[in-house]
Amino acid sequence: MIFKLFFLFTAIPLIELAVLIRVGKGIGAISTIAIVLVTGVAGAWLARAQGMGVLRRIRKAINDGSPPSSELVDGAFILVGGALLLTPGLLTDLGGFFCLVPGMRVIIQRWVVRKIIKRIDQGAINVRAQARWAESDLGDYDIHSESARRRTGGDARLEEGARTLEDRPERF
Repeated sequence: MIFKLFFLFTAIPLIELAVLIRVGKGIGAISTIAIVLVTGVAGAWLARAQGMGVLRRIRKAINDGSPPSSELVDGAFILVGGALLLTPGLLTDLGGFFCLVPGMRVIIQRWVVRKIIKRIDQGAINVRAQARWAESDLGDYDIHSESARRRTGGDARLEEGARTLEDRPERF
């Protein structure tokens, strides 16, 4: 773990610095700075556009009553991609664009998911899950009754005072 942290916080910035110096010698300092600034602005715009699309898909999945799992993974990759693009450097910009471009993002996601599944199978990652709705204006939402209602075609009843997905505020 210490090696990974060392690599993340020391080796990558040093590699980025070496690449920027090399590119600066080849095309000039002003052109190199311009490239870094343009990729930062373009990355921020792309991250915002992709992020808004993911938020719409999350809202649609929730409205349809399905868990937005793939949308949340997309959102995480967009967040990482945006952070990489805002970090000065050409290699991190390349990684950031890979995380933001939908076709490349899918390839990276599949690779990451395979790695995580492999680590879970090896016992290196333990997964424990507990879900509970936070106290909010949603009221007491019984997710088990809602999923049963969908499976049985609407026969399952929610507890008294509980709300369905259709009753929740649009801003959620």
